[in-house]
Amino acid sequence: MRVHLEDSMTPRPACLSDGRFLVEFFIAHSADVRYNAANQRFWLEYHKRGDLINPSLDTDTHLIRPSDTSEQLAARHKLVPFRQWVNLTHECNYIHGPFEFATINGRKTRDRVASDDWNVLIEHKALYSNEPPSMELPTYSVHIDCGVHVSFVDETIAKTMLLVAAENSAHGERVF
Repeated sequence: MRVHLEDSMTPRPACLSDGRFLVEFFIAHSADVRYNAANQRFWLEYHKRGDLINPSLDTDTHLIRPSDTSEQLAARHKLVPFRQWVNLTHECNYIHGPFEFATINGRKTRDRVASDDWNVLIEHKALYSNEPPSMELPTYSVHIDCGVHVSFVDETIAKTMLLVAAENSAHGERVF
């Protein structure tokens, strides 16, 4: 998750007092489910603007490899990042960070979370409701280049989008 303070403050100056910030979400690359958490790539979740306003169960999810040109590629395909208003100060939230992406073989990555950060999250699993990431899968990975932009349909993501769209509509909040 990435918080955008500037985008939160423009439509909702009260974000500093009520704790509701606009956040973007990184999700595990769809091809990496068989790897342990440290070997999974996390890319920003993108959608067509119309799909964010009126999502359906067959809405496409787009992932774009993080790079200096990711935003231009998203704009060229008329994609916007999935964003949601989240109360970051709510007592049931556990926030670990900020952190930098992992360094592998001396090179800084833009899409992998370091093992130390995963270990902190696993140690605090009592503070959140979803399952902690698995570190038990193979510690190696071979990533086949699947390009810089992948698209797929995921019913779980679509259901989340439906809930978020309904909540945003009820509160009159915009996410882009």
